[in-house]
Amino acid sequence: MLAEMPPSVPRTPIASPFPIGESPFRVKGVLYLGTASFFAAKVKGGMGALLQQIDDERLRVFIGQRFLAGSFYDVLPVQPLILAEARACNLPLAVYLRQRSEWQAEQDMAGVYKVLLKLASPEAVLARFPRLATQWLNFAKAELIDKSEPGSRGFVLSGMPAILAAWYVNGLSVYAQHAVKLAGAKKCQVTMLAPEPEGQSSGVDLVRVQFQVQWT
Repeated sequence: MLAEMPPSVPRTPIASPFPIGESPFRVKGVLYLGTASFFAAKVKGGMGALLQQIDDERLRVFIGQRFLAGSFYDVLPVQPLILAEARACNLPLAVYLRQRSEWQAEQDMAGVYKVLLKLASPEAVLARFPRLATQWLNFAKAELIDKSEPGSRGFVLSGMPAILAAWYVNGLSVYAQHAVKLAGAKKCQVTMLAPEPEGQSSGVDLVRVQFQVQWT
């Protein structure tokens, strides 16, 4: 079972202090390519269905551009985009985020990743998770918590824009569950504490989030 992330993702867009596409918080294009792949595979009308739900022409142009997997792009548009994505799928936001994260995790962990994970233990997988969690971002840091009980491992994610925290940690939690189960766990639960304020960067509120992965 996945614990709900407090607080939930805002139901209305929060204004970014930057024009769309121009914030210093960047993510690799593989994220946005994943959106296109999901809509092509799972949503009638594909990306066209998503574009119909976006009123802001700047956001339409942003998500409609050609993304390169290894190049970096503004990540703050994710916040209004996921609201439009949920509407396009005719799903409550929490349900959409869960289904989208599960689908993406299954896609990303197919093939060679599936083979490698089956050869590892849950402990070994989670020991590498902080690096995997942030390798496609140019911000944020993830660290293991030193003291953990057997069958349990804690992490701290810091430097995350507050408006993205619920979305991002939801995705990390789903990935952790899939990875640990592929490595041999029968059950896995991820619990999270409420985000703690961590100051600002470039006029954007940041938070620190702690979460715990437990498995049997």
